[in-house]
Amino acid sequence: MVVIGKARGGRGLESDNIPLEKLAQHFQAYNRTEGKSPRTMECYNSVLRYFGDFLREHNYPYTLGRLNIHVVREFKIVRGKILPQF
Repeated sequence: MVVIGKARGGRGLESDNIPLEKLAQHFQAYNRTEGKSPRTMECYNSVLRYFGDFLREHNYPYTLGRLNIHVVREFKIVRGKILPQF
């Protein structure tokens, strides 16, 4: 999946090659502009941190374009065993 938007200066922005940390920053900014509560944002950020840790621990790729549904499903299984449900 490639998502292309316009970055400042009119350049295309391909999300496939952006590190997940950068996408998480954009997601956090979006949530702030949407008026999400601090507690909701804290929960979202916690899950994203755990996901990043999971990717690193299992040597999975750290860019959106190189991930697949199987990695996400595995994370959900592992997350269910070690993290509280938000």
